[in-house]
Amino acid sequence: MIVEPGDKIRLYPEERNGQKAIGWKVEYLREYNEYDLISGTGLPVHKKWNANEAKTLFKLVTNGSALEWGCTIPAFSTMGAPGGGQFFFEPVYAGCDHSGGTTVLNAKAQVCDRKGYTGDTACADCGQVISAGSDIYPPANAGHTGPLQPLYYYGTTNSATTDASHGGKRYNANLGDCRHRAYEGDYRCTACGGTVKGETGDFKHSGPFELRDVRAATCTEKGYSGNRYCTACDRIAQKGSATPSLHEIAGNSKLINVVKPGCTTTGYSGDYQCTRGCGQIFRYGHVID
Repeated sequence: MIVEPGDKIRLYPEERNGQKAIGWKVEYLREYNEYDLISGTGLPVHKKWNANEAKTLFKLVTNGSALEWGCTIPAFSTMGAPGGGQFFFEPVYAGCDHSGGTTVLNAKAQVCDRKGYTGDTACADCGQVISAGSDIYPPANAGHTGPLQPLYYYGTTNSATTDASHGGKRYNANLGDCRHRAYEGDYRCTACGGTVKGETGDFKHSGPFELRDVRAATCTEKGYSGNRYCTACDRIAQKGSATPSLHEIAGNSKLINVVKPGCTTTGYSGDYQCTRGCGQIFRYGHVID
């Protein structure tokens, strides 16, 4: 990292159980390829500051936790050193009594159908875990809660992106054929980043087509319009439907045995008799008072 006077940087000491960082020792080294022994110009510069000296000179402070420090690079004239050298920061440790409060580490939110974690309670000074957290399980039948964005191909390695400007070809999409259903392509959940399957469509048969399984209706049994087969794969491309029996079709019957009611006699609404071949009465009438 290249720094200049006035730059603010962050320092992260190594975590040690039972110990906390109480400061930093700083070393500055500037080496020259050539120097003049007589005039003293160009001689290597090597300076060291102990933790107390560095604390003031480099304005070393914590943000409330000894696991992260802030540092401000002083002016070179203040350090009595030229520019162009290297800084070396070494943390200074002391025993930790865990009195500096706690912090939560490794917490992970539970989103969609993915497991979360409450986080470990740790000492804010040394990072030692005081109590472990627990898993946060998704509810039963949990799905993806974030908006879904369509995925597209990009690059030469069949990678996926939500940016449609790379040709606009949907990721894993399939137009379908005789043996494979059409598929609209994958999506990405914006909440968890997971891949979500899209909708599956029908087979796309290429044909030619042939009508089979046709069954003519009879007086008492329904017929069938027939299935449309793709002759390329010998599978049903489109299923047919049932057709009404002849007795169910208007105009295939006549009304007989009608009796008009009189002043003192009852009448009869009449019976429906098939006129398409069987001659049977398939619907009886009723008495008219």
